[in-house]
Amino acid sequence: PDNPGYPAGRSGRHWVSGREGRSADMAKSADYYFQDHSPSGELGRLALRGGVISVVSGYGTAILQLLATIVLARLLTPEDFGLVSIIAVLTSFAPFLIDFGVGDATTQRKRITQDQVSTLFWLSSGIGFSIASLLAVCGPLIALLYRDPRLESVALYSAATFALSGMAGQHLALLRRTMQFTAVAKVQFFGTLAGVVLGILAAACGLGYGALVLRQIVNSACVAAGAWLACAWRPSRPAVDREVKAMVRFGMNVVGFSVVYSLGRAADCIVLGLFYSVTVVGYYQIAFTLYDYSIFMMLGQLHNIGSAALSRRQSNHAALSQKYEAALSALAFFVMPAAAILSVTPRTWPS
Repeated sequence: PDNPGYPAGRSGRHWVSGREGRSADMAKSADYYFQDHSPSGELGRLALRGGVISVVSGYGTAILQLLATIVLARLLTPEDFGLVSIIAVLTSFAPFLIDFGVGDATTQRKRITQDQVSTLFWLSSGIGFSIASLLAVCGPLIALLYRDPRLESVALYSAATFALSGMAGQHLALLRRTMQFTAVAKVQFFGTLAGVVLGILAAACGLGYGALVLRQIVNSACVAAGAWLACAWRPSRPAVDREVKAMVRFGMNVVGFSVVYSLGRAADCIVLGLFYSVTVVGYYQIAFTLYDYSIFMMLGQLHNIGSAALSRRQSNHAALSQKYEAALSALAFFVMPAAAILSVTPRTWPS
């Protein structure tokens, strides 16, 4: 029988076939992304399939990032990494602030309209452009604080990534809302691949730390373009209503935690840059990046899957609690051994 909450006339089995169930006519209609959330017999299958795809893609992206870091470490100096790392840690909270938690709100909301998502899109885009402008203006101050004039140009060009990030968030959230994890995985993987390839080429041509900045810009640009191509929805004029205000309040709780968490993780590198040379910061950040890509890339993917899948059980608290506990148990089973292995094998990594 037809599943409620999915396109009319399409059975659950048909819906998950081919390109994750998007028929040609439905792919052209923005209404497809605004179906109400409701539980279905195919939810477990969709979540499992999306989980496998996202984890495989996440590890593929992480391996690509690891290889790129190793190759770039041979082409560039630790000083180059240190310069870019200082700006990266100073702005580590920015992606969470740009998303403002409204990406999760769009994914989890049982019922949402195109006008509401348009308002959230313009909110994220506005924050992205504001942070980009602020970073560009603060470039000279950062260079003065860390006593290195090169940081001014790094800050100026890195600002472009935040403007691009704000333009992709709601499109990716709508893809996750409809559990199109394959499309999201492709966008993120090919964005990473494009950034890695051009970054390595730029480093081989002697661009120095500029290669690392170029890698970030290309990655962000490709993800933004890919998200717009994969998602048929287009923003319209913003329209603030009571539901939008509720989603923004929800987002403020999410972004509050995320900003504090990211600043806590970045504090060591920020302080390190104030008292030591950028070369020391570069060595530290390379090691931290290897660890980060080994574990946290997967956690980010699983968060996206869990938000989309668990939100469909929000009306059944008992089932939601049971599935959430099962997810935490499985996560701990795989992540804890990985962290233990990384902590005792650092000397076996390439130097």
